[in-house]
Amino acid sequence: GETEIKLDAKNQKLPRVKVAEPSFKFGAMQRGTTMSHEFEIQNVGEVLLLLKAGATSCKCTLSEVGEAPVPPGGSTKVKLQWSAKSDNGPFRQTATITTNDPLQSSIELSVDGSIMSASGVEPADIAFDKIAVGDSKSAEVYVMAMLQDDLKVSDPVFSDATLRDKFVARIEPVDPKDLPNKSARRGMRVTVTLQPGLPVGRFHQWLSLRTNLTQAESLEIPISGQVVGDINVHGTGWSEERGVLN
Repeated sequence: GETEIKLDAKNQKLPRVKVAEPSFKFGAMQRGTTMSHEFEIQNVGEVLLLLKAGATSCKCTLSEVGEAPVPPGGSTKVKLQWSAKSDNGPFRQTATITTNDPLQSSIELSVDGSIMSASGVEPADIAFDKIAVGDSKSAEVYVMAMLQDDLKVSDPVFSDATLRDKFVARIEPVDPKDLPNKSARRGMRVTVTLQPGLPVGRFHQWLSLRTNLTQAESLEIPISGQVVGDINVHGTGWSEERGVLN
């Protein structure tokens, strides 16, 4: 009669793949930058382990995969490199490696973290409400470092040369616990004070600031507001925006 032969994988000499830490949590990275991480892949079997790069969930690059078989008891390092090009928020990407291990034909490597901007400006602009002629008023914004522990903000310059003597900027450090974004590591308060003497009407210009933030050496913050007189004009043809009668 026929003899049935059953192969028991446990009794065969096999390659056996093992990855101690298949998932890497990198924390936060700045949008637009590139990072990499090396994963160690071991062969805990008794014959050569063969590896081959498979699919990735992003434009990640896998290096050094399949360059040489991994001998029994040996290990190799596979570098996964990725770029943060998506919007701010959670980030997760995966890469698959196929193997000749019959008990684990593929392994998945993953990177998890979040993408953040190098700086945060809150609010996004310096907005003055209606200001009576002859009054002085202040408005402020916070410049925050999200990814570094040191922050320098200096050299305030107003874009409109004809109005520069009417605006004064003050920059001062703020305790991180008092910042509007609790994820920020450091922050500065930028206070702009409007001096008396602006003419009636709307005004708009930009405040330029120099910083030591990566990829944000200069910040441009819009300034806007409106100076109103003691007499209000209403009616057809009157443009409050420009302060003229059409």
